[in-house]
Amino acid sequence: MKKSLLLQVFILSLLPSLLLGQLNKVFIPYQAQGYKFLATKPNSTVVQTFQNPSFDDSRWATAASAVGTLNNTSSPPCPLNDAAHVKTLWPSSRDALLRKHFTIPAGTRNVKVSVAIDNNVQVFLNGADISGGVQTHNDCAMLENFVFNVPDNLLKVGDNVLAVRGIWISSKNYLDVQVKGDVSYSITASAGANGSITPSGSVYVVPGTNQLFTISPATGYHVADVLVDGSSVGAVTSYTFPSVSSNHTISATFAINTYTLSASAGANGTISPSGSQTVNYGSSRTYTITPATGYHIADVLVDNVSVGPVGTYTFSSVSANHTIAATFAINTYTLNASAGAN
Repeated sequence: MKKSLLLQVFILSLLPSLLLGQLNKVFIPYQAQGYKFLATKPNSTVVQTFQNPSFDDSRWATAASAVGTLNNTSSPPCPLNDAAHVKTLWPSSRDALLRKHFTIPAGTRNVKVSVAIDNNVQVFLNGADISGGVQTHNDCAMLENFVFNVPDNLLKVGDNVLAVRGIWISSKNYLDVQVKGDVSYSITASAGANGSITPSGSVYVVPGTNQLFTISPATGYHVADVLVDGSSVGAVTSYTFPSVSSNHTISATFAINTYTLSASAGANGTISPSGSQTVNYGSSRTYTITPATGYHIADVLVDNVSVGPVGTYTFSSVSANHTIAATFAINTYTLNASAGAN
């Protein structure tokens, strides 16, 4: 029983990550373990190449952050330059190079790299300079001395590489980094044949925001039904997920438009087929008008407009309801009588 309860608590603790959506998810925390670290001369060639994602750092030391110098009695103390925060010592007159791989899921956006620094720093992500060159903070380091926004198009699903150069300026130095961002929820949108849904596929949505979907049937078709998370919401042409807080699905199906052709005939003749006929969009239907013996077609009205005393009529590429009505008249003949003289 106790094991079962512990398992349930463990599963509940995983739910936020299983659902994927999370604002300000921390990918690399301050004082993180597992950095690759090198202290090097400022003019060394490695300073120009270490930011490349494919750079071989296998011979570098493995270290924890922060990297820094400890407070001493020769200058006023800085809040972070103590043994509780400094985990790796920063050698004098050397640049401190840090590299770390981290993983992000699909749909991650709004990633920010926060830096606590004393003195100068330059930050790279996946080989690109995101700090706009070397940035200076010649004072005691504090969390978020700099916050650099990462363009979404720099992010990769899966492995990403953070590379940071701390530049020695004075006898007191400190460098630590945090990486966090918004992990989106996923809405899977699909459409059946003869229509579309926009946007479609896996749509990633920042938690707490709205997401609109537009459902468009092809010409001659209409929306048959829309299912949201497996339940019908009717034949709607748009649907908005408000304040998204979980993963969802939306799917649309479509059906061909149908139309009614109503055919009637007056006395003394027939029209075939007669009555009401249901036809699909774009189809054709031919009607044959036949008078009774001794009668002829007087007129045929299509949608109440005369088309003359025709014996057949075809509705082509039907895209609306129609009527057709035939009337008949008796045949008449002329008898000419004559008489001779007397």
